[in-house]
Amino acid sequence: MGSIDNIINNIINDTNDIEFIDEVKEKELTENQAESLEKKIDNINKKAQSTKEQLKKGNITIKEATKRAKKYKIKLNKYDKKKTKIGKAQPRPPNDNPNNVRCFMRYNNQGNLYRVCDSGGKKHTKPPAQLTPPISTEDFLNKLNKDYSNLTEGQKREYHRLDMANRRYDRRQEQEPIKETLESVLQGQRRLGGFVAKEQKIDETIQREKLKKELNDRKLKYKSLMKNLNASQRKQKHIIEANMKTAGLDNASTKKFKKAGLKIGKSFNPQKKGVIQQNIKELKSNLGNTQENIIETKKEIKEGQKEIKSFNPFI
Repeated sequence: MGSIDNIINNIINDTNDIEFIDEVKEKELTENQAESLEKKIDNINKKAQSTKEQLKKGNITIKEATKRAKKYKIKLNKYDKKKTKIGKAQPRPPNDNPNNVRCFMRYNNQGNLYRVCDSGGKKHTKPPAQLTPPISTEDFLNKLNKDYSNLTEGQKREYHRLDMANRRYDRRQEQEPIKETLESVLQGQRRLGGFVAKEQKIDETIQREKLKKELNDRKLKYKSLMKNLNASQRKQKHIIEANMKTAGLDNASTKKFKKAGLKIGKSFNPQKKGVIQQNIKELKSNLGNTQENIIETKKEIKEGQKEIKSFNPFI
């Protein structure tokens, strides 16, 4: 019962945590919509409380309480997805624009407000990227003439965005002298990953070709054994089975080939002896070239990393 109580208590807490604030968001609500939503959330709270009481009194089963709790949670998630706060729209003057353009205010990296407008079709475009460094969070607070505790939710988000923007800007400035080396190392690491994957694939193919060669050699041996028999002997079942076992083509001896997906066949017709060997030779040559590329790429990466480390040991 304790776990069900916790579920219901969490739902009750979730509904209490939703705060209606006087701040306009991108998706505004009218006064009526906000009031309606507030009533719906309050109703979930009351139902959760009632379910909790009924469960304590034994009027409903744990199964029924769980079912109701899940239902309340689903409804609550619709109203409060990821527990974000819902802005309650303030009355605004009617829009006289015939194209129904709506505008919003944003902050740029200098902490200045700018306007973006949206006609409801394509998403609004941001202003050109600022080439100048973002202002510090202290300067942002000074511009607004507020301390952090007095910021609105939107201004707090902007405060943290500027903080992260400054961290990224400082990081880029630190790395600028070795930017080309960093990019070269990253490209080398991507190339290395490709070469390693290629090496593994070629090696797997070689192992499969070696199995094919071994199976083919056994078929050649079987063919040679059968060739030395007369026509009558070639038809006798016990002689055929004996030669298959001698050549290593019986069921017990061919398990590894079947496991590798190689077909044994009934006629045991082998390929020419040199065909598979030539394939293996070409594969080994490709493997050697790939391994040389891996060694060379690792060397380039190591030299790049050494240069980066000598410039800044903390990178």
